[in-house]
Amino acid sequence: MLLTSVQDVEDKILQDHWGSVLYLAQKDQLTYLPIVEEFARSYGDFLRIAVLIVDDVAEMSADLKREFKSAKLPQFRFYPNEKTGQEKRQSSFEIILPKSDDIEEIKERLLNEVKENLVTDVKDVSEKVYYSLGASNAKDGKVSILYMYEDEEVSFTYKALSVDPHLKDDFVFFALDGPSESMT
Repeated sequence: MLLTSVQDVEDKILQDHWGSVLYLAQKDQLTYLPIVEEFARSYGDFLRIAVLIVDDVAEMSADLKREFKSAKLPQFRFYPNEKTGQEKRQSSFEIILPKSDDIEEIKERLLNEVKENLVTDVKDVSEKVYYSLGASNAKDGKVSILYMYEDEEVSFTYKALSVDPHLKDDFVFFALDGPSESMT
Protein backbone atom coordinates (compact mmCIF):
# COMPACT_ATOMS: atom_id res chain seq x y z
CA MET A 1 0.00 0.00 0.00
CA LEU A 2 1.46 3.33 -1.02
CA LEU A 3 0.83 6.25 1.32
CA THR A 4 0.99 9.71 -0.17
CA SER A 5 1.03 11.73 3.05
CA VAL A 6 1.47 11.37 6.79
CA GLN A 7 -2.34 11.77 7.10
CA ASP A 8 -2.69 8.43 5.27
CA VAL A 9 -1.31 6.73 8.39
CA GLU A 10 -4.47 7.81 10.21
CA ASP A 11 -6.80 6.77 7.41
CA LYS A 12 -5.19 3.55 6.17
CA ILE A 13 -3.25 2.08 9.11
CA LEU A 14 -4.71 3.31 12.38
CA GLN A 15 -8.33 2.58 11.47
CA ASP A 16 -7.54 -1.01 10.45
CA HIS A 17 -7.32 -3.92 12.94
CA TRP A 18 -4.53 -5.65 10.98
CA GLY A 19 -0.90 -5.36 12.00
CA SER A 20 1.14 -3.11 9.72
CA VAL A 21 4.75 -2.55 8.75
CA LEU A 22 5.44 0.95 7.43
CA TYR A 23 8.59 1.83 5.50
CA LEU A 24 9.40 5.55 5.39
CA ALA A 25 12.11 6.67 3.02
CA GLN A 26 13.32 9.57 0.93
CA LYS A 27 12.39 9.44 -2.73
CA ASP A 28 15.98 9.02 -3.93
CA GLN A 29 17.03 6.61 -1.13
CA LEU A 30 14.77 3.56 -1.38
CA THR A 31 17.50 1.13 -0.31
CA TYR A 32 15.18 -1.28 1.50
CA LEU A 33 12.35 -1.34 -1.03
CA PRO A 34 13.24 -4.92 -2.13
CA ILE A 35 12.69 -6.05 1.47
CA VAL A 36 9.31 -4.36 1.54
CA GLU A 37 8.33 -6.01 -1.75
CA GLU A 38 9.38 -9.43 -0.42
CA PHE A 39 7.41 -8.89 2.80
CA ALA A 40 4.36 -7.90 0.77
CA ARG A 41 4.62 -11.09 -1.30
CA SER A 42 5.21 -13.34 1.70
CA TYR A 43 3.05 -11.77 4.41
CA GLY A 44 0.73 -9.35 2.61
CA ASP A 45 -2.28 -11.56 3.27
CA PHE A 46 -1.76 -11.23 7.03
CA LEU A 47 -0.11 -7.84 7.46
CA ARG A 48 -0.57 -4.47 5.89
CA ILE A 49 2.70 -3.49 4.23
CA ALA A 50 2.88 0.24 3.56
CA VAL A 51 5.39 2.65 2.05
CA LEU A 52 5.56 6.40 2.58
CA ILE A 53 7.98 8.07 0.18
CA VAL A 54 9.07 11.53 1.27
CA ASP A 55 9.96 13.95 -1.51
CA ASP A 56 11.24 16.80 0.65
CA VAL A 57 12.28 15.97 4.23
CA ALA A 58 12.59 19.62 5.22
CA GLU A 59 9.07 20.36 4.01
CA MET A 60 7.55 17.32 5.77
CA SER A 61 9.74 17.47 8.87
CA ALA A 62 7.03 18.85 11.17
CA ASP A 63 4.49 16.24 10.04
CA LEU A 64 7.03 13.42 10.44
CA LYS A 65 7.99 14.57 13.93
CA ARG A 66 4.35 14.96 14.97
CA GLU A 67 3.36 11.46 13.78
CA PHE A 68 6.56 9.46 14.29
CA LYS A 69 8.42 11.56 16.91
CA SER A 70 11.33 11.65 14.46
CA ALA A 71 12.14 12.88 10.97
CA LYS A 72 14.92 10.29 10.60
CA LEU A 73 14.78 8.37 7.33
CA PRO A 74 14.82 5.56 6.37
CA GLN A 75 12.66 4.09 9.09
CA PHE A 76 10.55 0.98 9.58
CA ARG A 77 7.62 1.10 12.00
CA PHE A 78 5.41 -1.65 13.35
CA TYR A 79 1.74 -1.05 14.16
CA PRO A 80 0.22 -3.90 16.21
CA ASN A 81 -2.82 -5.88 15.18
CA GLU A 82 -6.00 -6.06 17.27
CA LYS A 83 -5.81 -2.31 18.00
CA THR A 84 -7.12 0.76 16.21
CA GLY A 85 -6.98 4.53 16.46
CA GLN A 86 -5.02 6.26 19.19
CA GLU A 87 -4.29 2.98 20.99
CA LYS A 88 -2.63 1.62 17.84
CA ARG A 89 -0.65 4.85 17.36
CA GLN A 90 0.62 4.75 20.95
CA SER A 91 1.57 1.07 20.64
CA SER A 92 3.48 1.54 17.39
CA PHE A 93 7.24 1.64 17.44
CA GLU A 94 10.28 2.08 15.23
CA ILE A 95 12.05 -1.15 14.38
CA ILE A 96 15.70 -0.47 15.10
CA LEU A 97 17.76 -1.76 12.20
CA PRO A 98 21.14 -3.43 12.62
CA LYS A 99 24.19 -1.26 12.03
CA SER A 100 25.26 -3.47 9.14
CA ASP A 101 23.95 -2.99 5.60
CA ASP A 102 23.44 -6.74 5.18
CA ILE A 103 19.98 -7.11 3.63
CA GLU A 104 19.50 -10.63 5.07
CA GLU A 105 20.26 -9.39 8.58
CA ILE A 106 17.83 -6.51 8.17
CA LYS A 107 15.08 -8.85 6.88
CA GLU A 108 15.66 -11.17 9.82
CA ARG A 109 15.41 -8.29 12.32
CA LEU A 110 12.17 -7.05 10.75
CA LEU A 111 10.59 -10.50 10.68
CA ASN A 112 11.63 -11.22 14.29
CA GLU A 113 10.10 -7.95 15.49
CA VAL A 114 6.86 -8.67 13.67
CA LYS A 115 6.69 -12.26 14.96
CA GLU A 116 7.40 -11.20 18.53
CA ASN A 117 4.80 -8.44 18.52
CA LEU A 118 1.96 -9.96 16.53
CA VAL A 119 -0.99 -10.74 18.80
CA THR A 120 -2.24 -14.27 18.10
CA ASP A 121 -4.98 -16.53 19.35
CA VAL A 122 -3.11 -19.85 19.20
CA LYS A 123 -3.48 -21.92 22.33
CA ASP A 124 -0.45 -24.08 23.22
CA VAL A 125 -1.88 -27.28 24.66
CA SER A 126 -1.03 -30.83 25.67
CA GLU A 127 -2.72 -33.76 23.91
CA LYS A 128 -5.09 -34.33 26.83
CA VAL A 129 -6.16 -30.69 26.89
CA TYR A 130 -6.57 -30.66 23.10
CA TYR A 131 -8.92 -33.66 23.17
CA SER A 132 -10.97 -32.10 25.96
CA LEU A 133 -11.21 -28.65 24.36
CA GLY A 134 -11.71 -30.12 20.90
CA ALA A 135 -14.75 -32.06 22.11
CA SER A 136 -16.12 -28.98 23.87
CA ASN A 137 -15.61 -26.86 20.75
CA ALA A 138 -17.39 -29.45 18.58
CA LYS A 139 -20.42 -29.32 20.91
CA ASP A 140 -20.40 -25.53 20.52
CA GLY A 141 -20.26 -25.82 16.71
CA LYS A 142 -16.68 -24.60 16.44
CA VAL A 143 -13.95 -26.21 14.37
CA SER A 144 -10.72 -27.03 16.20
CA ILE A 145 -7.56 -26.70 14.14
CA LEU A 146 -4.38 -28.32 15.45
CA TYR A 147 -0.83 -27.43 14.43
CA MET A 148 1.61 -30.16 15.44
CA TYR A 149 5.32 -29.46 15.52
CA GLU A 150 8.56 -30.72 17.01
CA ASP A 151 11.65 -28.69 17.88
CA GLU A 152 10.60 -25.66 15.84
CA GLU A 153 8.21 -22.81 16.26
CA VAL A 154 4.60 -22.41 15.25
CA SER A 155 4.33 -21.07 11.71
CA PHE A 156 3.88 -17.31 11.40
CA THR A 157 1.13 -17.89 8.85
CA TYR A 158 -0.77 -20.15 11.26
CA LYS A 159 -0.46 -17.57 14.03
CA ALA A 160 -1.67 -14.80 11.75
CA LEU A 161 -4.67 -16.85 10.61
CA SER A 162 -5.70 -17.33 14.23
CA VAL A 163 -6.68 -13.65 14.48
CA ASP A 164 -8.38 -13.33 11.09
CA PRO A 165 -11.77 -11.76 11.87
CA HIS A 166 -13.49 -14.00 9.30
CA LEU A 167 -12.34 -17.12 11.17
CA LYS A 168 -12.51 -15.99 14.81
CA ASP A 169 -16.13 -16.92 15.51
CA ASP A 170 -16.09 -20.43 14.04
CA PHE A 171 -12.55 -21.74 14.52
CA VAL A 172 -10.23 -22.34 17.47
CA PHE A 173 -6.50 -22.68 16.85
CA PHE A 174 -4.29 -25.00 18.89
CA ALA A 175 -0.59 -25.83 18.79
CA LEU A 176 0.95 -29.01 20.13
CA ASP A 177 4.71 -29.41 20.53
CA GLY A 178 5.92 -33.01 20.32
CA PRO A 179 2.78 -35.00 19.53
CA SER A 180 2.70 -38.70 20.36
CA GLU A 181 2.77 -41.33 17.60
CA SER A 182 -0.96 -41.87 17.98
CA MET A 183 -1.59 -38.31 16.82
CA THR A 184 0.72 -38.31 13.81
